[in-house]
Amino acid sequence: MRNESKLQLNQAEATAQILDNEVIIIRLTDGTYYSMEGVGVFIWRLVEGSNDIEEIVEAVTEHYGVDIALVRKDINNLVDMLLNERLVIYDEAAKKKTQTDLAPDHNIDGAKYQTPLLNVYEDMNDLLALDPPSPGQQRFNSPDV
Repeated sequence: MRNESKLQLNQAEATAQILDNEVIIIRLTDGTYYSMEGVGVFIWRLVEGSNDIEEIVEAVTEHYGVDIALVRKDINNLVDMLLNERLVIYDEAAKKKTQTDLAPDHNIDGAKYQTPLLNVYEDMNDLLALDPPSPGQQRFNSPDV
């Protein structure tokens, strides 16, 4: 794993949206969908903000006040899963981008650190195979309030 590397959503194969306190990711090629909550949402916002893996480790460690070795291990495991599922790719153009604030606009103060988990759901595969979303197509709509 390249800790100085930045990740980005693999837009050729996936789409993602944060809804309430949950990240929902759909792999467009087969309809498998994924979710992350809590610490996973915090991490996802940092990925979206073009922060490299080591910056994400440091931000999570500082925010939750936990041991950096534990956080590094957990994030490396999560990144491996995201890469293996083809949901993210290394951002080769990241050097041209500037990172966003390491304290995302996601208030989970008071929440305790829990190992970030990528939940996998394959129960929609058949349904999405009938009407697969195409890359770049907005499939998540915010309800009008």
